[in-house]
Amino acid sequence: MASRASLITLIETNLESGTSITAAEHRGVEQAIVNSLAPYNRGTILVGDTPIIPGTFTTSGDISAAVCSSATTGILCTMVNAMPNTNYLVRLHVQSLGTLSSDAQIMCPVFSTVSTTQFRFHIYEIGTVIYTQNIKINVEVISLD
Repeated sequence: MASRASLITLIETNLESGTSITAAEHRGVEQAIVNSLAPYNRGTILVGDTPIIPGTFTTSGDISAAVCSSATTGILCTMVNAMPNTNYLVRLHVQSLGTLSSDAQIMCPVFSTVSTTQFRFHIYEIGTVIYTQNIKINVEVISLD
């Protein structure tokens, strides 16, 4: 799948003139299609073990930073691409990098929007038995407008 940037560049350079609609209108249509198909931000956050403890987490893709300053506030994530507004959805998919039975002993992650470039999420371990996890969070952020 081509990146958002390469698709937009292709649209901007290849649709310079139009016939029944102007080039600007055609670009607008093409960009709307691109925006509806691909998430604005995609990436990963390497969480490792739970419970979440203060520190900086390894990120990739469009997630430029993931930092926990307090175990009660969760992980603050910064996105490369600003969202149009704060009406967006953060899809958090947990991937096991270790023992599946241990990594499955967690609750569903929860997120909250902070701004057009940041969101927070938290993930908790289930029960009183402490398991050692090795998890990665795969992230997709999409506009709801």
